[in-house]
Amino acid sequence: MSQVSQTPSAARGAALETLLAGHFTRHGYAVESNLVVEGRSGNAHELDVVARRSDALTDYVTVVEAKSWSNRVGKEVVAKLAYVLADVGMHKGIIAAPGGLTSGAITAAEALGIEVWDGAELERRLGATALADAADGRGESRQPATLTVTGDHHRISQARATNVLKRMARGRFGMGGDSLVWQAALWLPVRAIAFRVADAGVQGRRHGSGTNRTRVVEVYYDGFSGLPLQCLDPCEVRLDVPGRAALAPLMSAADITRPVGKAMAALARVSTAAAVERHQGTLLGSGLPAEAELITVEHDELWHAPMQVGVLSRGDEQRAVVIDGRTGAAVSEYSHALTANFGAFRDRLS
Repeated sequence: MSQVSQTPSAARGAALETLLAGHFTRHGYAVESNLVVEGRSGNAHELDVVARRSDALTDYVTVVEAKSWSNRVGKEVVAKLAYVLADVGMHKGIIAAPGGLTSGAITAAEALGIEVWDGAELERRLGATALADAADGRGESRQPATLTVTGDHHRISQARATNVLKRMARGRFGMGGDSLVWQAALWLPVRAIAFRVADAGVQGRRHGSGTNRTRVVEVYYDGFSGLPLQCLDPCEVRLDVPGRAALAPLMSAADITRPVGKAMAALARVSTAAAVERHQGTLLGSGLPAEAELITVEHDELWHAPMQVGVLSRGDEQRAVVIDGRTGAAVSEYSHALTANFGAFRDRLS
């Protein structure tokens, strides 16, 4: 009998709700659980997790339904959530279903604009250990003592890393004014994706002539923003690292390759210069040639690159800075990625 079926459904559901509430809280949302709201129809609806984030212009609300069921979630759950969202005037709905959804539910979700987080997506966002704990009725995750990753060893000393980070805090001419408030030797996730690229013939994409040749282009992407890393050596060593030091990625390979596929499909249709330039810009932003005739994914790997990470503080503002644990060189792309996703970074550290 599976682990899910041995644990009472109420305990699994409560644990998953707790896990989801903590996830949104750490990403800067104000969260309420088991909130009862009266809709325009006069009906009262109990909402598992309600996450709000406000800015100067609007208040954005996400409703998450946690369905930790032994069987797959059906389309009636999707339809009900869509109705509830319309009735209470909230913006976005997510169904979190570790056991998956039926094909009818997935089709309905696409049609009704409901986001679905199945087991794979929940594992990506919350971590496999945390999800296993929720299946056991525990809302808090356990961090494994060690993880086996494809990575490399740290080669620069902690003292050298500290000096580099402090120099970055001071900035050019010693006028930076930041303070180094935290530092750690970590292994950060990197998506290594190999693309098969067919170069356009001599007369270009839309002239329908010329011969194509193919080549493999491998691009390394940071695991938090999914943007190309320009200066990074391959990671090819299998090694055991402290579990708390190897961070889970925020971006899946599909998150990174999906815009590339959409851009290639659009380039086959559009003809205006502005449209072509826009979609070619997507390819360039993904580290790929803009003039390619065809781009397909060959394979992808998840690495964990050794990085020294510091947190610099100035007043109430904090930013992450990253240096390569093998060379001591600053990795500006990953610094920007961690700073832009600071909540997710802290979430994975905890």
